[in-house]
Amino acid sequence: MRTSIIPWCGAYPAPHIVVMGNHKGGSGKSTFAMHIIIALLKAGKRVASFDLDVDQQTLTRYIENRREWANQNNFELEMRDHYPVTEERLAADDRSDSVDLSRFMSQLKNSEHRHEHDYIVIDTPGGAQHLSLVAHGMADTLITPINDSLIDLDVLVRIGSKDLEPQPSRYAKTVARAVEARRTVCGAQPTGS
Repeated sequence: MRTSIIPWCGAYPAPHIVVMGNHKGGSGKSTFAMHIIIALLKAGKRVASFDLDVDQQTLTRYIENRREWANQNNFELEMRDHYPVTEERLAADDRSDSVDLSRFMSQLKNSEHRHEHDYIVIDTPGGAQHLSLVAHGMADTLITPINDSLIDLDVLVRIGSKDLEPQPSRYAKTVARAVEARRTVCGAQPTGS
């Protein structure tokens, strides 16, 4: 467990934060998030989830459909807290990055302060968006799914025809910036980095 003054750095034993990230859309982030969440719930862990993909909300729709199916079939499922960042919320706030970050951090702090979760799973959108970068910096575990293709592999590492050595991709540089920001704020590096 983490210990520090800043909530995601761990002022007290805090939930383990798992972030699904990749600049490329369609890589399977939401699908992987769903499987991780269900596996953790089935293992008896207390899980909260955040869906930061404003445009698609795939994880949110899955959770809503799962709850609706359970209600219709009188089936008791493990439930958890889910926090989507939605288009409607953003429209009311003029899609301001500072408002998005403030809302996300507030919900995250509330979740951590209640000590009700062992894990927080965060699904991020494709592309380089502000909230996604913040989530990457909070990750205790970062999962970057890729499909079996050279196009998807290029998201992680660039290999040009004249390169003798692989070069960091734009996404790899983004992750490095997020890790450095976390090190600056928390004074520590995420585990597994």
